[in-house]
Amino acid sequence: MKFIDVYERLPSLYVRLVHSKKKLRRALRHLGMNDEATDADATTFYKEGDATFIVYMNKNALHHDATEDIGLLAHEATHVAQGYFRAIGEEFPSDEFYAYTVQAVTQELCLSHFEWKKRRIAKNLS
Repeated sequence: MKFIDVYERLPSLYVRLVHSKKKLRRALRHLGMNDEATDADATTFYKEGDATFIVYMNKNALHHDATEDIGLLAHEATHVAQGYFRAIGEEFPSDEFYAYTVQAVTQELCLSHFEWKKRRIAKNLS
C-alpha cells in the first residue's frame, strides 16, 4: 500500500487517498482498523496518536466540480493536520505550521484526486 510522506524534515506524515469502499476497507484492515464504510462524500480515518491517514472520497461524487472537490479535500486535509499535530505531541502549532501542513496535505490530495478523476472520466468516455 502506498502512502505519501508529506514532510521531509519533520516527523513523518503519511496520507493515502482512496475512492472506493473496497479500497477503503482494504486500507483500514492493513492498518488494523475496523473496516467501516461510509456514505459521506469524503471522510478521514486514522488511529489516534498515529501519523498515517486514509482519506476516502466517494467515487460517486464525480458530479462535483473542481471547486467543490478542492473544498472537500481541504476540509479533510484539516482533519489530517489536526490528527498529525496530536500524533507528534504538538498541542499549540503556530498559525504558519498549521497553514503549511494543511497546504501540503491539500496539494498531495488534490494531485492524487485529479489524476484519479482524469483517468476515471477518460475511462467513462471510452
